[in-house]
Amino acid sequence: MVTPLPPAEGAGRARSATEAFLYRRLETLADTAGRFRLNAELPIAFDGWDRMEVDLLCEQSRIAIELDGSQHLGDAEAYGRDRRKDVLLQEHGYRVLRFLLKTLGRISIKFWMQFCGPYLIKPLECELLPPVGTAQKHR
Repeated sequence: MVTPLPPAEGAGRARSATEAFLYRRLETLADTAGRFRLNAELPIAFDGWDRMEVDLLCEQSRIAIELDGSQHLGDAEAYGRDRRKDVLLQEHGYRVLRFLLKTLGRISIKFWMQFCGPYLIKPLECELLPPVGTAQKHR
């Protein structure tokens, strides 16, 4: 009898070398260690399924990182699907950071942290602004 393998965890869930590299790198940084899940599922209906998968997810800061291969730009259907996914994630309160795989390897970790760092603050530490187009009442 063959015993099924348990679901992959951590970098073992990667579908590409770049996903695995970025996940491992985020795990080595004090500000991001333990905060991201790789190929995480969210209970958001998408594309005929009752859930959506995100390449890297930081639930605490509501960040969804998507890593795209060149096929995402060369195919109008894939491009449109990605935009629909972005909109759904944003409607559910996530910030979406989308990177091309071929350019991600050229981005230094210093730049990455300067770019992403402001999004990694704890949600309770930031002031919530009213939705765009709504007027604030003065006290």
